[in-house]
Amino acid sequence: MRHEPGPRAFVANSSRGPGRRAGSLMKTNHVFALIAWALKGGLFVTFLFCCAFDVAADENWQMLASNAWATVSVERTLYEKAGHQNFFVHVIVANQTKRKVGVDLSSYWKVIRPNQWGVNEQNHRGVINEKRLSRAKLDDITRERLKTAYDAGTLKLVDPQAKVDYYVNFNASGRKDIEKLRGRYCLVVMDGEIFFTDGQDVGLLSLWDQEQAREVAIPTPIIWKSVPKDATLVLD
Repeated sequence: MRHEPGPRAFVANSSRGPGRRAGSLMKTNHVFALIAWALKGGLFVTFLFCCAFDVAADENWQMLASNAWATVSVERTLYEKAGHQNFFVHVIVANQTKRKVGVDLSSYWKVIRPNQWGVNEQNHRGVINEKRLSRAKLDDITRERLKTAYDAGTLKLVDPQAKVDYYVNFNASGRKDIEKLRGRYCLVVMDGEIFFTDGQDVGLLSLWDQEQAREVAIPTPIIWKSVPKDATLVLD
């Protein structure tokens, strides 16, 4: 597998063996876990169910995580951009609230992004060899920074029940690197978090507690797509 130790990426061998399952089952489990949470909290389940399934029910998408603020999903394919040596992944953030929410896309290291990739015969990793950044914290400095950015209009604003998408690169590999290897699946392991604010409250959606869902199995041969000209890019 390939992964990023701290701020950069390095190469290790792809491995096979017993590991975590990936695919539509993890996607369904996340939706029903969300519904159970909503029922327990007395929330309006139909809204959450429809919002989650809008993207997650599509086999071309995988839901990574969801909370009261948002649902984050990733497309099960890879993108390339003319003049750029890295590959990209396409991420959608769906606002789950009834308020206009600001999403912080200002830094590569403060968004959900690809952290590791490899080619494998199975749709999950075997022996896991991955380095991750420390779990982000919502401290007072971060809270004030986000509220200030919201007031200044520098966050990506998302209307209630609406979505915003972005394309984020893997900082050390491109299409040529992937196509040198052979296997039934290209496994892209996502990591990171997304920060939100409505100008008053501040929230965080992290992949630290979503170990299974982080593994995105893309069948090979990959159907490559081009990053749209007007796309929102998050680059390292």
